[in-house]
Amino acid sequence: AGKTSLIQEILKKRENLDFSISYTTRPPRKNEVHGKDYFFIDYNKFQFMINNNEFLEYANVHNYFYGTGKMHVFKKIEKGNDVILDIDYKGANIVKNNLKNSNINIISIFIVPPSFKVLKDRLISRGTDSEEIINIRLKNALEEIKHCSSYDYIIINDNFSEAVKNLEAIFISNSLKTNLLQDKVKKIIQSYTEIY
Repeated sequence: AGKTSLIQEILKKRENLDFSISYTTRPPRKNEVHGKDYFFIDYNKFQFMINNNEFLEYANVHNYFYGTGKMHVFKKIEKGNDVILDIDYKGANIVKNNLKNSNINIISIFIVPPSFKVLKDRLISRGTDSEEIINIRLKNALEEIKHCSSYDYIIINDNFSEAVKNLEAIFISNSLKTNLLQDKVKKIIQSYTEIY
């Protein structure tokens, strides 16, 4: 659906925005870099991390494991950054459930292609997957889209620059939520005493 391209573009536009690099047992594709695109680890290391409760979420996707490291995300949040997780609907539900009692503000955004023909063409033009993998990805995408109603926002990635504007608008509007600005409002109220 163009998630990776949208994420790369919004990271250029927004300060204090960071990307959560996932762990995976999948081998790197051409031009992918360990620690930049993914943390590429073997199955045994992944199992070790599961057993030590080191993931916010993890899943088996397309016959490989993917997971979001807790410490990786929490360190970025502690620095005052917003963090983008590029995960499927199952992972999003797990993260929401795992963090529901925390003070972390979670926003879920579902990126949708304008059609399955466009999605198939995009996957083919990427040149990274076999026809069999592309067919599996299309089948999985159909299943995922059925769950988009559980997300806070949906962006249809038909026009890339428009989709980037929409994504940025979500970040802007959410940064202005009342619950996130209460401390600043308290300071404004306290400033009343400075003039009287």
